[in-house]
Amino acid sequence: MSEVQPNQTPNFHRFADWCLHKDSLSTEPKHTVEVLLTEAETCNCYKAEQRLTSLTGLNLNYQEICDLSPLSTLINLAYLELGNNHISNISPLSSGTQQNFMQANIF
Repeated sequence: MSEVQPNQTPNFHRFADWCLHKDSLSTEPKHTVEVLLTEAETCNCYKAEQRLTSLTGLNLNYQEICDLSPLSTLINLAYLELGNNHISNISPLSSGTQQNFMQANIF
């Protein structure tokens, strides 16, 4: 996969790709990847992908998240808590990659 160019929004199809390119991401998606790695309890991108993509629910309240793009690869999420973050664009959640209906609580 090619390197992420400055001011370019990446369009990765796997969480491992977001993770492997984390250091070249802008601040907001990089922070989201770091939060997800903490949730997965590993820094190994492939193990994190395996753990995160198997989740059907995720609570990310109070995580100072702004960019939801890395979440678009978590195709099994049916329930997502995103309260008290700094989200202004929820379109990454409607990317069409989710196979299930997702209920997201954003307040």
